Amino acid sequence: MSKCRVQPELVKIFECLIQDIARILPSLAHEFERDLERVRILAEARGVHLFCVDLPAQAKHLDRCLDDGQYVASRLPLGGTVSRTVQIPKLFRGLYLLIFSAQDGSILESPNVTAIRALRQLLCFAKKADLECSEEKKAAAVATFIDTDTQLPDPPQTWGGTGPCIREDGQPATFADIVRAFPERGIDIRFAKRLDTVSGILVSTLGQYDYREWRFRHGPGAVAETTSKKFKYDFENWSPRLDSHFPFSDCAVHNWMEWAATSETCQMTEDEIPSRMVSVRKTYKAPRLIACEPSEHMWCQQNIWHYFSERSERTWISKFVRFHDQSLNQDLCRRGSVDGSLATLDLNEASDRVTPIVVEAMFRANPALLNALMASRTRSVTLPNGVVLPLRKFSTMGSACTFPVESLVFLAIAIASSLEGEVTTKRVLELAGRLSVFGDDIVVPVERLGALSANLESLWFKVNSSKTFTGKRFRESCGVDAFVGEEVTPTYWHRTVDKTDAESIASTVATHNNFLKRDLVTVASYLASTIHNLVDYVPMDSGAFGLYAPVGSDKLEYISSRCAWEPGLQQMQIRLRTLQSVNKWTETEGSSALLQYFTERPAPHIMWRHGYSRLTRPLIRSQWVSVDDIFRRSTGEEG
Repeated sequence: MSKCRVQPELVKIFECLIQDIARILPSLAHEFERDLERVRILAEARGVHLFCVDLPAQAKHLDRCLDDGQYVASRLPLGGTVSRTVQIPKLFRGLYLLIFSAQDGSILESPNVTAIRALRQLLCFAKKADLECSEEKKAAAVATFIDTDTQLPDPPQTWGGTGPCIREDGQPATFADIVRAFPERGIDIRFAKRLDTVSGILVSTLGQYDYREWRFRHGPGAVAETTSKKFKYDFENWSPRLDSHFPFSDCAVHNWMEWAATSETCQMTEDEIPSRMVSVRKTYKAPRLIACEPSEHMWCQQNIWHYFSERSERTWISKFVRFHDQSLNQDLCRRGSVDGSLATLDLNEASDRVTPIVVEAMFRANPALLNALMASRTRSVTLPNGVVLPLRKFSTMGSACTFPVESLVFLAIAIASSLEGEVTTKRVLELAGRLSVFGDDIVVPVERLGALSANLESLWFKVNSSKTFTGKRFRESCGVDAFVGEEVTPTYWHRTVDKTDAESIASTVATHNNFLKRDLVTVASYLASTIHNLVDYVPMDSGAFGLYAPVGSDKLEYISSRCAWEPGLQQMQIRLRTLQSVNKWTETEGSSALLQYFTERPAPHIMWRHGYSRLTRPLIRSQWVSVDDIFRRSTGEEG
């Protein structure tokens, strides 16, 4: 996406936002005209960096001030104050003065929540712009990845590292053993013993792991073996380490006859394939680094992921962590912003700082699970420059085990940090409703945050202080920003529209709908004008693809309709343009297609084909859709 196209678009979106907010807060209309002129001048000088980096940085500083209850002047590019006596930023000062006192910067007794929401919207709207990072930023991200890894202890030989085993008897280490092995970390021995008990309770609650009970499958991502499309069910490499806990004859073929036939094509070698690092877009400020896993490791990791997901959902562990649902964290985040009793904590490089020895101590009570995690772990990664880096971390982003393992590790640490004295299941359950975890987003009682932060740091983790909130009013967790119980989460703009690209059009449709639901109608109207006559209007929250029609709009009256007769059914239908995918399908040869069939488990009425998609290309096409289905969903009625 060309920056010369993006900058005018960002200025236009900002102008529309100013108009919407001036409509909501008309008393500040004159101030907004001045702010708009300043931003136009700054945009000429700083370009997209202004919207994607400078404004979000000021928003982060604002969040900290809201949490502290005091505005403190920053040294950020946009932090210039009104005067020496009025330490409020010159840019958007009208909004700031509805939140903070002009005299001393203290937060007002009754700050205007609408002003907070408006200010964060103006500062953050382009924070997640879908723009390619510079090569320098990508290189810096890789350098940080390497530096973080070197800060971790070398894994023991049982994990494929060169470090010694912590226990002389060769048994899995406990957290108490880690205290003795790494005295320089300053780990509290009492905490370590509580953590041993908590991890034992959690792992025993999950129950024993047996790979035969859980589903093998492939993830949606690319694999390490090639940068092009590959039929993932043809396993070409299966290491003895993997075979010792995931036998090829049981896990990688549909029957033993096939195992005998493929034993010559699948290489059983000690030379394990490393994962392959790729950078994907995250923000304009920095990319996200993902490691494409070897196909055989991905296959087995998904089996472990299925175990974690199903077992945790069936037990009381779901009171603290839900792998498919962020609402637990979000609800506690809102509650914490009301009474200040709960703190929200975030970690830097969380998945890159989970060490094998911590995972070993966490899951030592379930040897089968621990051995499976060891066997399916990819021990090295190929960096973008071709260098193969042996990994000290447990796993990278890209492994299906990373998210559930880190979530349970952080849950155990949070529980152990929140309890004192004897640890029992009953006492652990008493924390339900006051403690939750989703990845590296943690909510804990505010009085235990200090102990939790210290304990995390002692186990090689790094607390992100800029996104950890303990004050009485502001909280942030799992995509929800809350102030005194009110959600102040901004709506994000992502990309300029390319009218020849259906995916780009779909992104604009989603962005339009998000802005319209927040009553930012001027922005929504502008976005709709950029894809005029390319998509249709649909009822709000109907679930159908299209632009949401504003309340009271007559845009829905012009949809073409017909009365259709189907066997046993007469219904009104409307013709809508819908988003569809067109695949170029490549059929494969060989009996591995049968393994694909048993894995995907297609319904009997589906015309299923074996093989893989070489190209998924979204297209916008017209089709007839039932009126009842669309309007029933939009009104919330049951069928």
